[in-house]
Amino acid sequence: MSPEASLPKPGFYCPNEYLKWSLRWKGLEAATTEFVTGAPGIIAGQDAIVVFSRSQSSELASVFREVSEELTSQVSLETGSPLSNESLAVEEGEREHLVVTFSPKGYESKLSGSVKQHTWTMNGKASDFHTFFARLRLWDGSPASGVQTFVQNGRSHYEISLVKGSTKPLSTILGKVPAIAIHGQAKRIYMDGEKSTNSDVLAFTVWRSDDGKFVPLRFDVETRLGFVRGTLVDMRAPDSGVCLTAPAPAPAAP
Repeated sequence: MSPEASLPKPGFYCPNEYLKWSLRWKGLEAATTEFVTGAPGIIAGQDAIVVFSRSQSSELASVFREVSEELTSQVSLETGSPLSNESLAVEEGEREHLVVTFSPKGYESKLSGSVKQHTWTMNGKASDFHTFFARLRLWDGSPASGVQTFVQNGRSHYEISLVKGSTKPLSTILGKVPAIAIHGQAKRIYMDGEKSTNSDVLAFTVWRSDDGKFVPLRFDVETRLGFVRGTLVDMRAPDSGVCLTAPAPAPAAP
């Protein structure tokens, strides 16, 4: 049964932050994933921030299949919701370019690429991957029964359930850091705007620092091809005082 509570909206953004993880499968580096957060600015007449991520198959993995994915999101700092995102996926030379525009009612996706052209509309509120990631960083683990959210990522729309796990010291590039486990399950419910025929549930765990910096240190994912572990291997961040919560907390009553 899915939790009744929704994942709280505030997300955590650190302008000029850079994060990089190495993804290993069966003991080999399969890919790397990088995140970059830009500086705040004005987009579509409101305070906003841009977040960029890129995943690239390793040199070894590319011998079998070369894959790269890029995602750029424009996020409102006033509401904490995505305004739009643009993604480019390249697999074995075939390109897919997707532009998604969000509104309070849902989102519209426009796909173009080497093989397929398609436009579809999804009703209902959803995060995109970057805003989900920012909210996950800030979530305090309550209620104990867990939370639920909906996430647009590429051509898919996911239902995700989360529950807080244990806290333990984790050895990382930042030293030994207190870390909290967040366990999740992701189920794809729509693909290209249609009900998904693939109802497999993807199980994952994110280990996030429990020190007020909310750094995603490690993630473990069970995939069809086996267990994948992503480990933080590089990080450049501004002073913690520069980081933002979007939307900002309401001012305390006098």
